Amino acid sequence: MKQAGILLLFCLIFIGCKNSEKKEQEKPFKNELIEKSDSETCLFVDGKSYSNLKQKCIELDSLTLKLNPLKDGMITSGHKAFVLFDDSKSNAELFLPNSNEGVAMVKTNTGNWENREYKLIAWKGYVLQKNGQAIYGGAEN
Repeated sequence: MKQAGILLLFCLIFIGCKNSEKKEQEKPFKNELIEKSDSETCLFVDGKSYSNLKQKCIELDSLTLKLNPLKDGMITSGHKAFVLFDDSKSNAELFLPNSNEGVAMVKTNTGNWENREYKLIAWKGYVLQKNGQAIYGGAEN
């Protein structure tokens, strides 16, 4: 009888611990879903994009640096790209057409902002290169 009581006590403790762990795991999952739904409602087609620098949805037209599409070094028709800098201008975020989130870029010791495939060059305004080819250009308004 004593062994059955001890076994019952261990079972109750085990079940209580499992329920406690389950409740702790549910909270972050719910917060993650809320954050994702906020970024998913922030669509380029609506003139908005989710900024990782600002950690919120931003209006693209409010940005001062708008880049026009380039072909053979000349401005051509098409959707603009947008650039957002942090306060120190050591980080930039690039917003490309039809992309709902920005592309992070870091300022290098050459004075340009880069990531794996893009380079933003400050030269007579700004020129954005992809894999070494100029694809956008413009100046701050």
